[in-house]
Amino acid sequence: MSYSQYSVLSSVYNKENPHYLRRSIDSIISQRFVTDDFVIVKDGPLTKELEAILDEYSSKYNFIHVCGYEANKGLGAALNFGLAKCKNELVARMDTDDISLPNRFEKQIAVFNKNPELGILGSDILLFSDDENVIEGRKKMPSTYEEIYRFGKRRNPFNHPTVMYKKSIVAQYGGYNETQRGEDLALFTKIVQNHVSAMNIPEPLLLYRSNKDQFSRRTSMTDSKAVIRVIYNNYKSGYAGLSDLLYVIALQLAGHLISPKIGGFLYKKFFLNKSCNFFLLILSFLSF
Repeated sequence: MSYSQYSVLSSVYNKENPHYLRRSIDSIISQRFVTDDFVIVKDGPLTKELEAILDEYSSKYNFIHVCGYEANKGLGAALNFGLAKCKNELVARMDTDDISLPNRFEKQIAVFNKNPELGILGSDILLFSDDENVIEGRKKMPSTYEEIYRFGKRRNPFNHPTVMYKKSIVAQYGGYNETQRGEDLALFTKIVQNHVSAMNIPEPLLLYRSNKDQFSRRTSMTDSKAVIRVIYNNYKSGYAGLSDLLYVIALQLAGHLISPKIGGFLYKKFFLNKSCNFFLLILSFLSF
């Protein structure tokens, strides 16, 4: 089957930065291969500034469709709601504070058209803080299915804002979890462990906004519990091994013992590297 179009799916809530939202939308409408279906879900009431931006773009571009509901329900619920509105089989995720590079969707569609069995496709990302022209790092991901399968036993095998997937595959595996954090990790590892064809393009196709609080957010108690819960469920299903579960528990606990300043340094220097080893992190910490 040859794909000639795709949908883009984003979710926005009232704490989003209006400037970031505008820049994110601009990166979608300026693609070399422009979508015919851009679904933006309002996850609860928005500020006047955010509403004004959505009204501006949706009135100007007939392929931008804004929908939503009254109360904030969280990312998982918002994405499931939006997926039901997407009209194409291929759906690309996009966060409202990131920037897709101009060739992102052109490259992803080409890969899907060359690989009919492919179910989900991501890519590497480039990280920046305030200035998108000042790149602070690159998060490399496993590229082949075999690498993704192994990697997913301990960490998310995809950068969520880069993925393009088949809507039918996501529906087949129950969509995003709406009751807890880690909704993308739970969904993607469920898909991968069921041997759905998966790939990551080994080049960056998205600029990811990584602020100084990134490490703290990644190691919050809520996020840590969610990650451990997902890996524990994967252990019970037989996908992850006991060593994988213990690794993840130890890594999450280490994140709470390290100061945010040191943790942020280690996160950018080592953890973003797909070859990162937990013991390398600890040795690096002890060397300070």
